[in-house]
Amino acid sequence: ATAWAEEITKQLRTNGFNGLGTGSSAKLQKVKQPLVWVLRKDFIFTFARAKQVTEAAAGTQGFINRCMPVFLPDFEAFCDQYGKDLAATANDPSLLGIMTDNEIQCPVKLLDRYLELNPANPNLKPGRDAALAWLRARKGPAATGDLSKLTRSDRYEFIAYAFERYYQIVSRAVRKYDPNHLYLGSRINYHAGQFDNPWFWKMLAAYHDVVSVNYYGVWGPKPEEFAKWEAWSGKPILLTEWYAKAEDVPGLANTKGGGWLVHTQEDRARYYQHFVLGALELKNVIGCHWFKYLDDPRESTALDAAGGVNKGMFDLQGR
Repeated sequence: ATAWAEEITKQLRTNGFNGLGTGSSAKLQKVKQPLVWVLRKDFIFTFARAKQVTEAAAGTQGFINRCMPVFLPDFEAFCDQYGKDLAATANDPSLLGIMTDNEIQCPVKLLDRYLELNPANPNLKPGRDAALAWLRARKGPAATGDLSKLTRSDRYEFIAYAFERYYQIVSRAVRKYDPNHLYLGSRINYHAGQFDNPWFWKMLAAYHDVVSVNYYGVWGPKPEEFAKWEAWSGKPILLTEWYAKAEDVPGLANTKGGGWLVHTQEDRARYYQHFVLGALELKNVIGCHWFKYLDDPRESTALDAAGGVNKGMFDLQGR
């Protein structure tokens, strides 16, 4: 295993890579000269499972009605306890920073969904109560939560409000136990509600050192979009997931996952080149992480990998 880790590290370094994305093998941190690595800590996912308010979702932890249980009164105490083991790597010089959770669900109608939560469930009621209290503070004490009266700005500002509670609590726990490393956020991925939401970006600036973005559905970084993020938040961006999958790998279904579907490995190479050059041209982008090292095998049953997907830089035989 040690020989494998040394060989992979040498291979990546020889090919110009200077860091590892989140989720890489812990063995790679124990080589003689480790690459920079990223730690991920799942605060809200773990909390939601303990509260039994989860459901299945692709690439992330789903929540009932897609509402993260961030308004439960014991979330803060949970995070403070759960964050303690971050102290173990607080002095690691090869650690870049800490990500928390991944692609937290954020539909445009998040406010509507919180207002529709079942108040009879004690683990859902605090979310509904918080949304109604926010709405009444905004529209007056007579507001009933009538969804037909909600505006786009109501919905977009509520997204910023709900996520602010998450980032405030989680980043505080991260910095308490590891004051030495960057807080890299939760890898945001919604084009509507997050990418186009000025209130959301303004809020992010108060809690992030770097904003991690899983950037799908585009052929490359759009300069006008990044200019808005710069204006709204002023924070550096790390592009933490993006890939294209090609049809020329035998046996892989290629029907799942967020990446572009292209015809050949040469097409993937063109996409890679275009994407990286585009990222390098943007002053607020500090790096990017290709997703991922190996293909998903055809035996996979995960919602974002079922039937196998050509996500990897390498196939399952390491070619």
